[in-house]
Amino acid sequence: MSVSVSNRLRVVLSCLAIVLACVLAAPAVVAGWADNEVVDTGRFVSTLGPLSSDSSVQNAVADRVADAAVQAANVPGALDSLREALGLGPSEGAGPGSGVINGLLSTATHAAAQAVVSSDLFGTIWKDALRTAHRSALRALRGQDDSSVSTVNGDVVLDLGPIVDRVRAQLVGQGIPLADRIPNTTRTFVLLHGDGLSKSQDVFRLVDAAGTWLPIVVLVLIVIGVAIAPRRRRVLMWLGIGVVIAMVVLAIGLYVARRLYLDDLPADMSHAAAAAVYDTLVHVLRVAIWTTAIVAAVLALVTFLAGPARPAVALRGVFHRGDRAGRSVGTSG
Repeated sequence: MSVSVSNRLRVVLSCLAIVLACVLAAPAVVAGWADNEVVDTGRFVSTLGPLSSDSSVQNAVADRVADAAVQAANVPGALDSLREALGLGPSEGAGPGSGVINGLLSTATHAAAQAVVSSDLFGTIWKDALRTAHRSALRALRGQDDSSVSTVNGDVVLDLGPIVDRVRAQLVGQGIPLADRIPNTTRTFVLLHGDGLSKSQDVFRLVDAAGTWLPIVVLVLIVIGVAIAPRRRRVLMWLGIGVVIAMVVLAIGLYVARRLYLDDLPADMSHAAAAAVYDTLVHVLRVAIWTTAIVAAVLALVTFLAGPARPAVALRGVFHRGDRAGRSVGTSG
């Protein structure tokens, strides 16, 4: 095999390795983030734990708890039972007393729920709920049977039962009518909205597996592409440019995914709270994207400036002249 044919083969193989590395760079960053931040329960809780002090999350949880508690108390039904016991006949919830008591209970419940979510106790309840939901969601996504799974139609939900218990106890202590009728039932808050558990399982299995080996594959491709390249400087420059393009595309995709996710939310979900959860969860991913893009851009710039292109030679000449001028000034001084 002649030298020219050998060089062509090395160029082709090097280009294929570098192009494939650039194509896989974005999935590798996402898989690495998912493996470190999403799959790990401890990191997941520490990432989303601070949201217990976010006002949009607090308000959404308080509204969910209060509305669920008032609905569970069933004021019209309780008054109908009382009227029947007195021989007055049911009013079918239309009596004036029903509206007054329902309004009183609703106002008091919202105030009590807001007080609970604004307290330090809510941080502990929130983290415990996150931990339970995450572990259960992982079991569901991995196809493991679990009666306590915290997913509903692909949504990851938090159990707000402890908060409901606190609110009921506070209302009973204040002597609010019918507060003791709020039952000991699980009340949920949708943390992450999904399109369906079966689809999520397929994606999760792929990401869960890729999170370990895909970043390694990308690094191996880069090493091979640079090692066999006849002109390594040029390959490094194009590698940097390719990775920057991949990260920009990934950043745009993440922005589009955020818009689509929020637009797909049900009407009864707080968009502000959902946006806070989404942004907090992907914050580390955004940092990884732009850090990778900056490193790649620096690599491309340095390798370009080290090359024979006229702008690079001219710029190196400016630096050299400035360095010599600085040394001469220092010597004369």
